Amino acid sequence: MMKVEPASPQYFRSSSYSSCHDLFYEPDCPKKAKGPMLCVKQPSCSESNFDCSSIFHLQEAQDPSPSMSFKQAVVLVVAVEKLKKQVQTPIHFISDEDLYDLFLNIFEPEPIECETVELLDQPEKRYIYRNQTIEYSIRDIDKKCFLLQKPLGSPRLTAVHLQGPDAKKEVKINMAFYMCPGNPTQEAVVLGIAGENLYLCCTGESPPVLTLETVDKNVLGSMSSSELQPFIFFKSNSGSTCRFESATFPSWYISTSLAENERVKVSQLGQTAFTEFNTSRS
Repeated sequence: MMKVEPASPQYFRSSSYSSCHDLFYEPDCPKKAKGPMLCVKQPSCSESNFDCSSIFHLQEAQDPSPSMSFKQAVVLVVAVEKLKKQVQTPIHFISDEDLYDLFLNIFEPEPIECETVELLDQPEKRYIYRNQTIEYSIRDIDKKCFLLQKPLGSPRLTAVHLQGPDAKKEVKINMAFYMCPGNPTQEAVVLGIAGENLYLCCTGESPPVLTLETVDKNVLGSMSSSELQPFIFFKSNSGSTCRFESATFPSWYISTSLAENERVKVSQLGQTAFTEFNTSRS
């Protein structure tokens, strides 16, 4: 049979069984039982309250007289189940809500104010002359070439179709090559009118304007990178054609109009203009 053993090394065993045991093992588990019954509790338990949360151990004992009835076995099983329910403690896992409540008791939330800071001092790009200047003939994909006009002393560059004797009026471009250590993959160039001290320059705000600036060649070579920036264009090749992107105004390219004898300017990709050119050495 089975006997009930408390956590301490004390053993209680009843030598007789009576109907009063039924009171102890009934579902309502009365606090006081009458008659001789098996009392398994720690000495610290109150005499008037039998509901004890002590830990009990069950050990199997050999009984030479196996005279336990079926009813006694059922009563014992019910008692064991009740004792197991008394000693089991429900497990509570810590959730995110518990931690959140804990942090609220310790820390006080404070609003965060964000400020937008504009960086005015950007790193200056450096341009180093590669001691290489090549004269090119540049035409757009519509085969218009450059023509220099000087109305009222204000030079401007236009794109026209020149044929026959007028082909001699075509303007050739001196392309000076520079290195840009900050971005070695880009090919930086300065575009000047051959035989003139005129250089293409991208100025203005929005939209930018392409102009011809008069600059002495020796002065151009002694300019700082910041002074040279408006004259710099990044040359990008795509097959047999190329584009010239302004270094001062990214995404703005040297372009020509679809119409005849219009001024050379700068445009963005997608606008109605030619931005691709064919170059050939003179």
